Amino acid sequence: FRVESRRAALGWCLLAESATLAGAALELGLAPYFGPHMLNALLAIAGGSFLYLGGHAVHGEFRRQGVVPGFLPALAGIASPSVFRLFKLL
Repeated sequence: FRVESRRAALGWCLLAESATLAGAALELGLAPYFGPHMLNALLAIAGGSFLYLGGHAVHGEFRRQGVVPGFLPALAGIASPSVFRLFKLL
């Protein structure tokens, strides 16, 4: 899939990110009707899908470039919250 212009790329980006905003709005609207267990289950599904996507990306890089180039970005992503917390940046 090739995007013809920057404007089209921006449009596709906005479309993809609008799903995130729609999900957040849906959660805000439905949260009072769901119990905490239901919300925890939905968050677990969302978190699991992100773990799957991250594992898929690391596996692809591992196969393409080897162990170290494949895992260094993942390790940096895992370590960054600890660094932020250590230096109280967030």
